Amino acid sequence: MMTLNINSEDLARLVRKLDKKERDVAIKRGMNRAGLNLVHWIMKERLQAPPGFHPFMLHKRTGRLMGSIGSKTSDGVWNYDNDTYTLKLGTNVEYAPKHEYGIGVRKRPFMSASIEDRQNQDDTLTIITQALQEALDKE
Repeated sequence: MMTLNINSEDLARLVRKLDKKERDVAIKRGMNRAGLNLVHWIMKERLQAPPGFHPFMLHKRTGRLMGSIGSKTSDGVWNYDNDTYTLKLGTNVEYAPKHEYGIGVRKRPFMSASIEDRQNQDDTLTIITQALQEALDKE
C-alpha cells in the first residue's frame, strides 16, 4: 500500500479562491485522476517486463497483480488532516509485498517507484492544479 499526500498549502493560490466544499471536491477529483495516472504508470513501467531478466520490472504471467492495483475512493479511504489530502493506492495480492520490498526475492518496487518518479510527481501536481482550475472556471 502506498499513499499519495498533497498539502493544500502547496496549491494555496488556487485553493484559497474556492470555498471548502468546492475545494474538497476539486482536490478529490484531481487526486482520483492522479491515482489513475499512477496506476497506469505502474502497469506500463513496472509490470510488463520484456522477455528475459529485467532488473526493476516484473514479468506479467497471469495479470492478477496488474489487475488488482487501484485506488480506493469509497468513504473512509479519503483522509483530510492538517491541510493534507490522502488517497490510498494498493493491491491485495499476497505476493506483492515480496516484490515491492524484496522479501525472499530480488527487490523490484513497483508501487513506491511510481511516487518516486519525478515526472509522476510533476504530473500529479499538474493534474490536481487542473482540477482546481476547472472548479474555478465553473464559478
